[in-house]
Amino acid sequence: MNPGIYNESFHNDSSGAFGGGQIGYNFQSGNLIYGVEADLGGMGIAHNVADPFNPNFIFSHIGNGFYGDLTGRLGYAWGGFLAYAKGGFAFLDASANLAETHLLLQTNNTSTFTGWTAGGGVEYAITPAWSVKAEYLHFEFGNEEVSWTYVDGHFPWTHELAVDTFKVGFNWHFGPGYGLFK
Repeated sequence: MNPGIYNESFHNDSSGAFGGGQIGYNFQSGNLIYGVEADLGGMGIAHNVADPFNPNFIFSHIGNGFYGDLTGRLGYAWGGFLAYAKGGFAFLDASANLAETHLLLQTNNTSTFTGWTAGGGVEYAITPAWSVKAEYLHFEFGNEEVSWTYVDGHFPWTHELAVDTFKVGFNWHFGPGYGLFK
């Protein structure tokens, strides 16, 4: 076996749906709005891909999982609209594994990937209690290394997991910040 052919890198690009809920708290000072939000939900990003250098032998798999984030949010409000940026900590609890069919080897890893998220969006107050939003977030969930050790060497692979999301949703406002975006 030639160890060189097992040290290549390739991408497992996936797409899918995600959904969940959020909770947060905002403060308003004039037109400036700032606060914190937490999201929790599921990401349907399962995907398999063959290594382009060894398409008959090596396959990478990323599975579906639960995700969450805790972010700070800063925005500018005018006339019922809010434009904002946000960023913070993120995690994904999902499977990532690798299979080598020639020697019938497989890793079975379920891991919690941790990293960060950043993005922004717009929100519009439909009523004082309800708003509709559209938001883009980029998640960098970090790396997980998986490896096999053969008689003729150690062969590592790294799963690097990044996800881009776009979501539309409704928010219900209550408490002291009721009726924001004035």
